[in-house]
This record gives sequence, structure tokens and C-alpha cells, in this order.
Amino acid sequence: MKFEILSPDNGNGDLEELEETPERLLAEILAEFSDLEDSRWKRRRGKLLKKEPRPALGGKNGEAISPVKIEEDPPREKEAVESPQGGNRKARPERIPDVLVWSPAKRVEPKALQEKEGPMDLEQRFLDFCRFNLALSENTLRSYEYDIREYLEWLERGGLALESVKIGDIDDFQVFLRKKGNCVSSINQKAYCIKSFYRWLQRREIVNKNPMEFFRNIKGGKRLVRFLTPDQQEALLKEAKKNGSKPAWMRERDRLLMLFLIDTGLRVHEVSKVRLEDLDLKEQIIRVIGKGDKERIAVISDRLKLAMERYLKRIEKLSLGPIKNFAGFAARGLSAEDVGKEIGKSRVAVRLALKRSDKFVRRPRTLPKVRQLWNKVRKSPQKLLFFNRKGKPLDTRYIFRIVKDLGQRIGLNDLHPHMLRHTFATNLRRKNADLLLMQEALGHSSVSTTQMYAHVADDQYRKTLRELLR
Repeated sequence: MKFEILSPDNGNGDLEELEETPERLLAEILAEFSDLEDSRWKRRRGKLLKKEPRPALGGKNGEAISPVKIEEDPPREKEAVESPQGGNRKARPERIPDVLVWSPAKRVEPKALQEKEGPMDLEQRFLDFCRFNLALSENTLRSYEYDIREYLEWLERGGLALESVKIGDIDDFQVFLRKKGNCVSSINQKAYCIKSFYRWLQRREIVNKNPMEFFRNIKGGKRLVRFLTPDQQEALLKEAKKNGSKPAWMRERDRLLMLFLIDTGLRVHEVSKVRLEDLDLKEQIIRVIGKGDKERIAVISDRLKLAMERYLKRIEKLSLGPIKNFAGFAARGLSAEDVGKEIGKSRVAVRLALKRSDKFVRRPRTLPKVRQLWNKVRKSPQKLLFFNRKGKPLDTRYIFRIVKDLGQRIGLNDLHPHMLRHTFATNLRRKNADLLLMQEALGHSSVSTTQMYAHVADDQYRKTLRELLR
């Protein structure tokens, strides 16, 4: 850049000598450069203001000096570049890069966020909030996922949006559920889930109003819980032991599972997570992780203790006779495929050998390998109390299937694991157990939940009433 000082007295632009020229020139240059930079910043933000004229500095003999005029150098042009299509094209002039100006990030509006994300994305975000912020169990999350998805699909079929739903639409959704065959308790549970979903949407400012705010649960009739009589309990335990289609260790496992549900009253997902390290047979207690990761102590009865000791001794052995016992490997987490890799056989061959024949384990080359593997494996401690053929823990569906199959064998077509939990509570009530003691044994957070068993097995009440009616 070149700088010229134009004097008002000389119209021809001749340079005029000034007193203290370096200092005055430097001050004028800095002032004009500052104004230039300010205008650039204002132009970036779209707020270019009209600049007021700056008073000129005094020159020689008190004469006024016009401001410094700054002429910018023209942009340099690059050399011509050959175009791929032929000929030369003129390159763009080289420009000085603009100054990066910082500006605070704008907050994304909730409606814009809702337009960007669909209802299913909001559903996933709500489930993540329940999983990580509220620490809900996986069973509760699966139930929430099913209920919310059913509600969102109903809104989509009706052409409704989340922010436009009214209380009348909620009434229509309840009518839809009733026609679908849902009972009153299921509808109330779905309504609670949807109410929680709308509370989260309102918290995130995605919706302005909660249509479920004034919703009240539907009143339904109360039914007595169903339980097994003492004779049915004995029949169930006998049937589990004489099921000839399963190996001996699996029959022993099924019987112990039925007795475990009846004598401890644990929930089905609590039973599936029981490990041997949680048991203390000497003190006859078991550590249980219940709903919401709440830990409690369950008591083991005398007959359950004997059944568990007999079961643990059985799975400690490895039978090589006609009746195969693969529990020794499975209890330590080894599947048939793992055993086959160690002894040089395929997974299918090992499974067929364990089910039908023992020829492959009686061969001179195979038998030493099996015994060597067993001696190596048996040193490691057992991990699970209830497991399948693959050494994996029993899931809730598998336990449901075992209980249902055994119930059908004794004529109970609608038997499920929670009915055995009701049976445990009924047995306690028949022995005049206190409700607070039953609450602790069942793991209820409130005694109001335990009150359903208050009049189930009140034999003294029935006896007194019969005497009065005579």
C-alpha cells in the first residue's frame, strides 16, 4: 500500500513538508487503520454504520490537513491455467481470506427439533432417558417400548400429531384398546406409560400441554389371586421328577425350579439370575436382586435345602454310561461345541452322542480326551444354579415354558410362574404370617400391594362365619 498526504492548499497533489512528520503520520495511519477494521467487522455482521468525519490534525502554520487517503493494492491475478477442454482460462484473482468472526451458537427451537426427528426417534430418546436417568429395568423398558409404539401407530393411522392430541383423543384410544380385548389393568398400565411419555415431551418443550394431565384410571373389579392347593403342589413336584424325555439332571433341575418358586416366592426374572455365589446353604439364605436393583435376603426352607444339595451333587458328576450327564461341563459354561473342539469332534457329533449313544466316548482315542478335559474343567467353580444344555442361564421365556408344560401334564392349562408366587404368599397367610413380614418376603415396596393376600386364606374367618350361620 502507498500513503499520500493531500494538502488543501495544493490542488496538484504535491507533497508538503510538515513539522514532526513521522509522529503525525504514524498517528494518522493508526487512526484510519482502526476505522477500516471497525467497518470490516460491522460489514460482516450486516450492521455497517455511517462513519462520522474525524477532525483533521493541524499542519504547518496552523493549517488543516486532510485525512490520510489509503489506496489498497489491486488484487493480484494468477497466471492463466490450461483448461481440460482446451485453451486458457483466466484464473480468479487471489483474495485475502476473510477474518473469522465468532458468534454465539443459536439454540435449536423445540418445534424445529420435532420436525427434524420423527415420533420413533422421540420414542428412542425417551427410552434412553428411562434407561440411563431413571434406571428402569429391562422388563419395564420393553413394556414401555411396546405401549408407546402401539400409541404412535394409532396416532399415525388417525392422522394425529403429538402436539395436537386432546383428552377426547385419549378417550378414543381407550375405546380402541377395549375393543382390542385389553383388560382394565392393562389399559391403566398403558395410560401410565403414555402419561410419563408426555411429561418427558413437556419437559423437553416439544409439546406445550399434556393431554394426560387430568386422566384418571379406569375403575375395575378386584379379583382374588389364584394359587395352588397343597395337593396340586405335590402333583406338580412329582410330575417334574418323572418326566422321562429329559436327562436325569434336567429332571432334577425342573423339580428344584418348581420347589424354588413355591418356597421362596421369587419373581421369574429373579430366579433366572441366581448364581451359586449368592447361596449360603449353611445359613439357609440367598441374596436376591429384585426390581430397581433392590437387594434383599430370601430364606431357604429345609426341604429346599435338601433338594439343592442333592442337585449340586448330581451335576458334579460326569456320567459316561447310557444315560448321559452333560451338566458337569454345562455348569461351568462349556457348550457341546466347546467340548467338541477339545476332543476333536463336531458339535453335532457331541450332541448326538450325549442324547443317543455312547460309542464315541468309549473309543480308545476319545475316552482319554474326555476324561482329561473333565479333570481340567472340574477344578473351575460352578457359576449358575439353573442352566440349559449349552451352559447358559435360563431366560424367563424358558422358565415360563417349563412351568406351562408341567401344568398341562397335571391338568392346569393356565399355570404360570407368578401363580407359584401367589402360592408362596398363600402358604404364609395360612400360617398366620403378618402382612409386614409377607411384604419383606415378597419384596414389595408398599404394604398396600401385599394387602391382596389379606383375605385369601383366612381360615379362621371362614370357620367363625360357618359357626354363626348354623
